[in-house]
Amino acid sequence: MSKDQQVQAVRVANIPTAEFEEVVDGPSAPTITKLAEGGEAPAPPSAASRTTTIP
Repeated sequence: MSKDQQVQAVRVANIPTAEFEEVVDGPSAPTITKLAEGGEAPAPPSAASRTTTIP
């Protein structure tokens, strides 16, 4: 299994069970890429969006 396939497998595994079953049992099953997008962790906030308060 390639590194990319491992990453996709982990992302799919991170999808909550109820959400996964709802999507897969829908009228048209998504591609593995679309499923993996649903299991991505949220990106950390960028430095520009963080504010610093100076006392």
